[in-house]
Amino acid sequence: MLFEPPYALLDRWFPDGAVLSVERLDGGTVNNVFRVETPRGVFALRVAHLASTLEATLGEHEWVTHIGARLPE
Repeated sequence: MLFEPPYALLDRWFPDGAVLSVERLDGGTVNNVFRVETPRGVFALRVAHLASTLEATLGEHEWVTHIGARLPE
């Protein structure tokens, strides 16, 4: 079964309430990753598995930020 983020949570994460589209991205093995399009831009939304710790999530965010700064797109 594919996970779909609850729209109440999308409204909390994107408070302008103008989520234009949500598309699940392939490739996540443990977490669910979505492409969320809003009038303010396109975002990648990662929904962590419930067993994730705050420390693990922050460490992954730091790693993705480091790698993202070195990618052309």
